[in-house]
Amino acid sequence: MKKTLTILALVLSQIVFGQSISKQLEQDTLINKFFNKSEIESISKLIESYDNWILSKTGETDINSGYHLFFGEVDNCESSKEFIDKVSLSKTKLDSIFLYFDSKHTLPTFWELEINRKINQFDTISVSLRLNSFASYSKYLNELSDKESFIKDYLKSIDAAGGISPSLVAGLGKHHDKFDFSEIRWRLFYTIHFMTVSYQVTFHKINL
Repeated sequence: MKKTLTILALVLSQIVFGQSISKQLEQDTLINKFFNKSEIESISKLIESYDNWILSKTGETDINSGYHLFFGEVDNCESSKEFIDKVSLSKTKLDSIFLYFDSKHTLPTFWELEINRKINQFDTISVSLRLNSFASYSKYLNELSDKESFIKDYLKSIDAAGGISPSLVAGLGKHHDKFDFSEIRWRLFYTIHFMTVSYQVTFHKINL
């Protein structure tokens, strides 16, 4: 009976969070300054996916506790690859989110596509995401960095490396204790970061 009530509480909390995410985004004055309604709908879809996934992984019903517990458990990974494997949504879910952003024409607000090919490997390419440094999300982070030194350091690291470096991939997870995840802007920051580093599609035997 107790287990059933716990599961019911988790499901209900997920529904409540899903319904309130858009409202929280709209009520954040800084987010509302940089993103339109369609972009907020896309952001809401992304955050809801990560919220529900993290709550299901941890068994928590409080979103702030869930994020801290989750990243506290995965911060001992020995490599950025191992870390990405542990913090990534399923390939199907990532594809679904990508297509949702694409259908809303909001993908360029956050990302640009990066095409990679290994030297002398002509039959395989991979497509990944990188933060669009000229788009609204980067402008939003720049303004947020005026108030948050961690964001300023994050942006400096990206600028120096020309992208999100392997050390920064896992580094953000290790600094989870700096954030209150009941504040929607920090879940936005984390979900965009991990969508960026975890999404990749590989194509084999194509004509270049």
